[in-house]
Formats: sequence, structure tokens, C-alpha cells
Amino acid sequence: MNPLQFLYDTVDIIKDDKNGKVSLVYDKVGKQFYVMKERNLRTAEIYSRLKKTESPYLPEIYHAVESDGKFFIVEEFIQGRTLSEILIYNNGLDEKKSAEVLKQLCNALKILHAQKIIHRDIKPSNVMVTKTGAVKLIDFSISRIEKKNRVTDTDFLGTRGYAPPEQYGFGQTDARSDIYSLGITIQKILGENYDGYLKKILAKCTELNPENRYQSVEEIIADIDKKYFRHKIKKAAKKIFLAFTAILLSSLAFQKFYYSDKIPASEVKTESNKIEKSTLSTQPQSPPPKYEPKKVEWSEIKIPDTENYLKTEQPAPKIFETNTLEKKENVPGVRSDPRLNRVCTLTLNGNIYRDGMGEIPADIWKTWESDAETVYIPQNFFVNLNLENKDPAPLDMVVSAKLNGRQDTEKIFHVTNLESGQYENFQIPIGGLALSNGSFEVEIWLRKNDGTPLAGFWNGKQFASKFGVKIYLRDYAKWKYRKK
Repeated sequence: MNPLQFLYDTVDIIKDDKNGKVSLVYDKVGKQFYVMKERNLRTAEIYSRLKKTESPYLPEIYHAVESDGKFFIVEEFIQGRTLSEILIYNNGLDEKKSAEVLKQLCNALKILHAQKIIHRDIKPSNVMVTKTGAVKLIDFSISRIEKKNRVTDTDFLGTRGYAPPEQYGFGQTDARSDIYSLGITIQKILGENYDGYLKKILAKCTELNPENRYQSVEEIIADIDKKYFRHKIKKAAKKIFLAFTAILLSSLAFQKFYYSDKIPASEVKTESNKIEKSTLSTQPQSPPPKYEPKKVEWSEIKIPDTENYLKTEQPAPKIFETNTLEKKENVPGVRSDPRLNRVCTLTLNGNIYRDGMGEIPADIWKTWESDAETVYIPQNFFVNLNLENKDPAPLDMVVSAKLNGRQDTEKIFHVTNLESGQYENFQIPIGGLALSNGSFEVEIWLRKNDGTPLAGFWNGKQFASKFGVKIYLRDYAKWKYRKK
């Protein structure tokens, strides 16, 4: 029996395979979501070490207990996207962002390898990127403790295409095995045709012979910084060369234009210097004056300052940015189950609420009925909920909405056969609500027809089963103070 199951409510089963069950759970007391995992006892030492480790590159472990021959873990619920989702929805990452992911994964492996933990399953689906750009390495279900003087691993585990040769019985896995999988992972997100400064680094990571790879992730980090600096110097030098060439060509073109119309004075024909052809041949003629082009001094040619150029270059953007409604096609589904790919938006008076709260302008609510303490929402007032099906299959579900948690205000909507890419709009009436504190909350649940809670994305933010918006009356406090 799982001794931790009484502390949490199970919201959804994320995964259930040979490695054990993974669930999304909710702590009613702390009002937080967590991930609960059921694992084989052989991972006990791995998770026990991780529980004592604090790192921004690894999920935080809150509980790790043994019961009935199994090991149960409760860990941080990471809101973000896996690299595999980024491959699907964004077609990978550019060079700058990929380099940042590579460095952060190296920092994660640096901590693991220092504790003799070999991950053995590095791949895009096991790398999370949060909306702030932080990278976290997850899933230690087949990790092992490195033990010296062994010829091969006891178990031949891993993901085909990402695991190195030694992971299939050709030797013992060690830190260099994770480096191989790391190189393959970054190659995937950069694409087959990538030919930038990371190419040689990734080629060395993925050498078949472990002796020819990087021997530690510290070497990779040092090489990234070194090659990146050379790369920037080359780009700066190229820009300087092009700028200098443009200046030189412009100068030559100006000289050609300026002096092409200069004709010697002796060749200009006027009434006073007309000479008979007969006498022209007998008179000595002086050679025409030489016209030399004006010299351009080096001091006049302004070449960009390399040092300042590099200093003023803009920093790299964050890896992961919160999706907006204008880019709905980039909003991913729940990473654990593509069937739960829902996107919801909430609007009030045409305003879209993205961060769990919104405001009704004072020029609107001040026209409503009120007394000294209370404002009454008009009967015909409502909010709009838009539900989009991002799943290829049709969607059947139930949407319920409540105001301030009151059961008597609950409205239920049924969605039937909502095709992929289609929208369903619901008008949630909030009229007649009396507001004495200047705010109210719309609580919304998504469930299957059998009552099972669903999860999805609301305005680009992941939610599990329930989400809501707290709506304030703007300048309500000032109004109430003046009334008194």
C-alpha cells in the first residue's frame, strides 16, 4: 500500500508502465500540485540521494518512502514543456537557445555525476523547459549508481537511438554514457542540417568509443564558452570587414563620379580661343594638367569598435516564453497525455485575462446599482469562456462554472463532438451577484462525461481539472472610502 496516498487527492494518471505508476496529485492543505511516483526498490538509493540534493536543474524531492517492496516518491510538479513537445510545436530550437539548454543540462549532470549517479535515459521527453527558461532533467527510473571494476551493466536499459553502445552490453555505463545521450538530444533539437559552432562539440559527445568523447561535462562547458567566443569574434570581424569594404567602395564610386566631368580648360571651346586648323598644328601645345584623385586619410574612415560592439550586443532571449492567444498554434498539450490537449480563454467586456485575475473598469461598474456597502452586478452581465480542442480526435466533455464557490450559482455546459481546431463559446451569467468586498471569482471545472477530471492549458498556463479568475472592481476601495 502507498502510505502517501492519504495525504493527496489523485487528479490524473500521467503514466503507468513497467517502471511504475506516475500520478498528478493535489495537496488540499498546501493547495499545491505534486507528482507522485511508484518505483522499483532498486531506485531507492538514487532517490534518497536526490532528496538530499538541492539544484535548480533537478526536480525537488519532498517524500521518498519504502512500503510493501516498492518505493514511493513525491516530487515537484514542473510547469513547462518537454524538449520533445518543443520539437513538435516549434520545430526545435535555434543555436543560441540550444547552447543554453546544453549548458544547463551539463550543470545537471555535473551534480549527478559528483554523486556517482548515471541517468542512462537522457532524451527530449526527459528534459523540461519552464516558462522562465530554466531547464530540468527528469525521470530517474532506470538510473544507476556507478560501480567501479565492472565490465558491463547488469541491466541493458535505455531508449534506442539515444543510448550509447556500452549501454547494450558493450561495456559499463559511466559519465561518458550520459554525455553521448546528451549530444544526440541536442542534435535532435538543432536538426539534421545544423552546421554551426556546436557541431564539432556534439560530434565529440557522440563518438562510439567512450575514450574519444568528452571525459566530463566540465570539458563540454569550457569548450562551449571557448567556441562561442571564437564564433562571436568571427562574426564581428566579418561585420567590420563588410563595413570597411562598403566604405571603400563608396569612396571609389564617389571619386569616379566627381572627377568624370572634369575636362581640361584647354579643351573647352569659346569664341575667344577659336584657332584656325592651319595654325593649330604649327603652334606648340602644352600638355593638359594632371588631375589626381583626392586622397582619403585613414583617420577619415570610421571602423566599428569591436570591443564596444561585443559589449552592446543584446543578451539572448529566454528559452521558453509564455504562449499568447495570438500564437495559439504553439500552445502545447499536457505533456503526459496528448488526449488532454485543451486550451481555454476567459474574456470579460472584451478583455482577455491571462494571469488569473482581471478588473472591471470603474466607468462600467459605477453605473450599476449600489448602496453604501454593496455593488450589485446587473442581471444581464456575463463572462465568456472559449474552449478550443487542440487534439486530433473529437472532444466530449462537461464544463461547470461557479461563482465564489457557491453551489447554487453552478452552471453546467455539455460539449459534444467538438472537432479538432474548433471552438466552443460559453456565456457564464454573473448577474445579480452582490459585491461587498469589490471582487468575485469564477471557478471552472473540466470533466469527462463520467465525471473524471481533465487537465489542459488556460491562456498558455497549465492547469489540472480546475482553474479560475478573480475579478476586481477597479477603484472600489476609493469609492467605498468616499461613501463612508
